[in-house]
Amino acid sequence: MAKKLKNLKCLSTFGGINPFPSDQNKRNHFAYTKNIVPKNGKPVTREGIVPVTNTPIGNYDALGWLSTPLTVTETVYAQSGRLAYDIWTDGVTFAYVNAYIFQDDASLDRIGSITVGSPGGQFFMPKNVVFLTGEPVNGTGLYLFLCCTPGTQTYKSGTFVIYEYLGARQGFAQVLENNLYIPVIYTNGRGNKFNEARKEGWVYDQTPDFPEDINLLTGKFKAFYTSDGFSSGFKLPIWQLDDTMPGSCRIYDDADHFVEWLFAPSNRSSTHNFNGFQVTASLDCSTGYVRFTCNGNPYAIPKSDHLNGNNVMIIAHKKLPNSQKAVLSSKGALMFEDKIYLYGNDFYKNEIYCSSSDNPLYFPESMKTTAGNCHTKVNRLFANGKSLFAFKDGGIYKISSNEQINNTDMILPIDVGRNYKITNRLKSTELSQIIGCKNDESIKACGENTVFLSSDRKLCMIRENGRISEISSPVNGLLSSLEISNKDRIFAVSYDKKYLLFIGNRAFLLEYNTSDFGYSKNRIDTDDSGFLKWYYLEFPAQNYYSSATAVRDTPYIICRHSKYRVAYIMRFSGDTDIIPNPAEQGTRQEKEIEFKIKTNPYDFGYPATKKGINFTELFVSGDGTYGISIDNGTNASTQNIRINGESVIKIYPFLMPSSTVSAEITGTAPFSLSKLSFEYTVK
Repeated sequence: MAKKLKNLKCLSTFGGINPFPSDQNKRNHFAYTKNIVPKNGKPVTREGIVPVTNTPIGNYDALGWLSTPLTVTETVYAQSGRLAYDIWTDGVTFAYVNAYIFQDDASLDRIGSITVGSPGGQFFMPKNVVFLTGEPVNGTGLYLFLCCTPGTQTYKSGTFVIYEYLGARQGFAQVLENNLYIPVIYTNGRGNKFNEARKEGWVYDQTPDFPEDINLLTGKFKAFYTSDGFSSGFKLPIWQLDDTMPGSCRIYDDADHFVEWLFAPSNRSSTHNFNGFQVTASLDCSTGYVRFTCNGNPYAIPKSDHLNGNNVMIIAHKKLPNSQKAVLSSKGALMFEDKIYLYGNDFYKNEIYCSSSDNPLYFPESMKTTAGNCHTKVNRLFANGKSLFAFKDGGIYKISSNEQINNTDMILPIDVGRNYKITNRLKSTELSQIIGCKNDESIKACGENTVFLSSDRKLCMIRENGRISEISSPVNGLLSSLEISNKDRIFAVSYDKKYLLFIGNRAFLLEYNTSDFGYSKNRIDTDDSGFLKWYYLEFPAQNYYSSATAVRDTPYIICRHSKYRVAYIMRFSGDTDIIPNPAEQGTRQEKEIEFKIKTNPYDFGYPATKKGINFTELFVSGDGTYGISIDNGTNASTQNIRINGESVIKIYPFLMPSSTVSAEITGTAPFSLSKLSFEYTVK
């Protein structure tokens, strides 16, 4: 029988890693690649990772060390850039929280620093740093919530402070409780003799109202009542008040004149001259009752001649066990649809809090919800498009809210013409109680989808309709085989239709062609859509990779030097990796990029037919010596080939006839592969 000459052409387009592709995609997918990425539809070695500048962030020979490397947050300040911070400490006497603006050109503008000392000789270490922005109180409207704990103790033993940025050269100043928003929780309140007054012709008969809710940051509130000439007592809508906090009661004659009684924690009554009488006001914290007496007898507060109503204002505090600490110890903040969401505290682990950007220091008690059970913490809130998701170790939830605005034209002595904003309770809808996300920095928006590394180490996506799908089947074997140490940070960055996931110095790159990943909205399976491509990368282990961000579709990686503990901002450029040397600024170590390509075994057809490989033809470009191996499933033929520029390489392997063939290419110099084909004969 005459021999037939045939040619098997592969790699018409580069489909990335997939060791189990369908037959129609086998020629365009590789079983394994390392440090290979797509460029113009063909596989090339990745760019090097290099520092943006040789000057590190911080001083490596300082007395302290970098305990928290530079962290770029999602909070944008005045449209000038994203807020970032790092923490330096000596672990004994001091810690510095340095705040920066990460500019569009990846430069850092240091805007201030907060010093945490050792009050009473006990060292406190910053644990949580959260930025949020909104209407200013005394400064610029940039706020920092700081939680510090003594030594290694838990958050519950910590201190919780709010700072506001005052501006250039002024830094941060602490926001005191008097600067926190005090809500009006009650208006049109009635006295204890209201019914008698109405029988006598009293005409102010507005229905009591609850315009606002308690502020979780303080518990302090205002309640307004209308005196009627008969009532000597006013009952607050809240009882079991906080008797460790002061209170007060004012009776207004007009908007500018009032008499005020103060209630100190040690003495819940005070006496003042009122209309020529020595009138005593007392506050009973257990019942929430304010009573007026004169010479031991009830004293009726006369109605106002100048104000139509709401001329009595009472200020008190509701007991809020740990609520302020819970809000201020939140792990993170998120701006979404003009609201600020806080999540991830250690007091009430599953609670999510919300405020409005026009009133950022007001977290209404009703504006909170729970995601799942109370035993596990919310690791991350993440917004994509019009959807807001909450991630826990073992669950994912969708968060929503409805809003209405109540306008009031009631006359309040100090709040004339005020608009009260009431937001209904947040709603939490469970999407999954099986799939979750421990590594919250892996969560990124990729087009219409939200991509994350699940707690069981699979890449998943949430679509706009809330469906959750696994998308990492081509690289699940690689993912599960990685050894992960406590030093390995897991985080991701999304840019230019790419998702780059770091696990220590290893990384997985996902490339997608369409914003919907090629999935229809109702599709629920996890088969390869043909639009997703995966690649595996490795970077120098001398750098500890800690976080990443993207500016205008350019990724930047934050890393910490393994020896000197200073931080660098890195980017992708050039043909070699750079390891900076902080001890000698301006010097650096270059490291060649080691790559590997291994194709899937290509099937020649019927196994019983003898097929002999004549040669393998590769259209390549490179500048160095590369190892090229051809494998028939039983034996391999390996050659070292020198390539200089664009070349067409033909390799004649010495192999027995077989039914399959694969190729493997390795090297440490720049390389690209345009075409790959096998010429073979069949008897």
